[in-house]
Amino acid sequence: MRVALTGLSLSGKTALFNALSSHAIDSAAHPARGDQPNLASVRIPDERVDWLSQLNASKKCTHAMMELMDLPGLVLGGGPGSAERPRIIAQLRQADALVYCLRAFDNSSVPPALGTVDAARELRDLRSEFLLADLETVMRRQEKVESNLKKPLPKKERDQYQREHDLLVKLQTALEQEESLRPLLERPEDQAMLSGFGFLTQKPGIIVLNVDEQGLSKADELRSQLGDTEMPVFVICARAESDILELPEEDREVFLEELGMERLASQDLLRNIGAALDQIVFLTMGPDESRAWPIPKGSSAVEAAGAIHSDLARGFIRAEVINYDDLKELGSEKAVRAAGKQRLEGKEYTVQDGDILVIRFSV
Repeated sequence: MRVALTGLSLSGKTALFNALSSHAIDSAAHPARGDQPNLASVRIPDERVDWLSQLNASKKCTHAMMELMDLPGLVLGGGPGSAERPRIIAQLRQADALVYCLRAFDNSSVPPALGTVDAARELRDLRSEFLLADLETVMRRQEKVESNLKKPLPKKERDQYQREHDLLVKLQTALEQEESLRPLLERPEDQAMLSGFGFLTQKPGIIVLNVDEQGLSKADELRSQLGDTEMPVFVICARAESDILELPEEDREVFLEELGMERLASQDLLRNIGAALDQIVFLTMGPDESRAWPIPKGSSAVEAAGAIHSDLARGFIRAEVINYDDLKELGSEKAVRAAGKQRLEGKEYTVQDGDILVIRFSV
């Protein structure tokens, strides 16, 4: 899963990237460019796979991973840096999900790009930019499809172009009414038809309100200023957390206490990023390896098997399922089975977050 950070210039997005990636890249020495984003492979913390690894004395403990992308901040209008906008948009289209970094801090030495700090306005501006970018893509594609429909075509090919044309008309209408494309592209066949365009308003998103240390105590007030939003909202002091993560682990607790925090909010974001982006995690365990496997929410048991290996999906017989919470409460697989809480499920079973699976198969 590739997750891109997006935001306006001077929103503190790179500080957020450094915090989320635990300084995997020296961003100061290698600043991100529109044609060359900074990419970091980031482990998603999950205490469940850690516990399973200890229970099974596993030789290997494997967490879910994601690829985090940092890009220059978007410059609206025609100011310096605006020439990067097409390249930034092209990179964002390649992401599976977006994290909107909104400036919610004051800093006289780093004046906000638009003169005043207004996170709600930044969100509106980003959303408008993405709506317009998607509308331009839809209209260009529509012109090409309409041109093809004027040519003599085999019926099957004509019908396919006509279905695409009808869908593009719906998308254009939605975008002109400033509505995102996500609800209109839920059917797998529609997604497959237009998957290559990487529509920005189709992508799942998360909002991060980037605050200063004083803003941490105003989290609820700042969230309310955004109004109703379909995206989950996290409040993070990216600069402070980036600085803390440069310290040895044993020294971090003191600084967290000074900020009135029990743990790093950036790490909470990583823990919750899958759920926020319509992903769940199923688990496998054993003496060789305990592992977390991210899959789309709503995936079937056979699709989960395929995430492990295509042979498991091809020869799927059944899945033996244990709920993680049941295992942790009862302490062992034997106790779970004795309590009647291990289940046998077929290929159509919808896998739940925290399911521990054993796939039985024959090839």
